[in-house]
Amino acid sequence: MQGLQMSNTCNDLIDSNILTANGRIQIDLQDSNTNTISNNTVIAPSSSTYGGIRVSGDTATGTTTVCGAWNDARNNQVTGNDISMGPGNTGNVNGAVSQPGALVSGEVFSGNTYHVPSGDCTARMWTWWDGSVQQELGFSTWQSAGLDAPPATCGS
Repeated sequence: MQGLQMSNTCNDLIDSNILTANGRIQIDLQDSNTNTISNNTVIAPSSSTYGGIRVSGDTATGTTTVCGAWNDARNNQVTGNDISMGPGNTGNVNGAVSQPGALVSGEVFSGNTYHVPSGDCTARMWTWWDGSVQQELGFSTWQSAGLDAPPATCGS
């Protein structure tokens, strides 16, 4: 079962939803730009290898009807969400993922609260496309990269 998936959208608000126990990414923005994901409760199942909120871009070409380039995944905001991740989650769990040639930049993650098994926030469960390489980060490194600065928190 898929959570909320949006492809090739722009200027949308995903706000105040409860997404739980979906078998894949709970909120998944693909090739979508200038969207806001805020104030949601997101709970990945404990048996899932997928996770919370992901913004992704690929190398597709062409244009959409209203949102510009097909592969534009820029300038999305993920803020004020409460995100629980299961123990099976690794990589592509929460953050921005890309391929060389995709348009992924300007993503903002702020003020989110993360819950991880046993409070192990050192696990590399956050992903970030730095413009050339996909990074998999622990929470403190995620924050050092300028993402989810305090008051964002991670714990059990």
